[in-house]
Amino acid sequence: MNKIKSFFNRLVKLFSNETAEALLSLLEFLSPYVNKAYPIVKKIAELTPTRIDDEILVAYDYFGFKDVFDPNIDKVEALRNLARLVLKKESKEPIKDHVVNTAIELAYSQYKKQG
Repeated sequence: MNKIKSFFNRLVKLFSNETAEALLSLLEFLSPYVNKAYPIVKKIAELTPTRIDDEILVAYDYFGFKDVFDPNIDKVEALRNLARLVLKKESKEPIKDHVVNTAIELAYSQYKKQG
């Protein structure tokens, strides 16, 4: 997450002070959620290297959501749904869907960059 923050610190210099402050504020707000999402995203990716239904079912079972898996939906969407379920379950406070989705996407981007 520090690399992302460093990138945004450099990026915000291109904007007005107000816009830069808003971007940094947004990043600081999202940071804890991205940090919570990262290990979830990483574990899901490790459990589903080829994204076949059997692997996805194992991932759902690993996190305690075996009965929720729907083999009829797109595999990427199924994995994203699992990450959403787990992040919401592990959070102590309610999280709005758009925050969860953004945190998962940022965590996955960071995972792909490191992989």
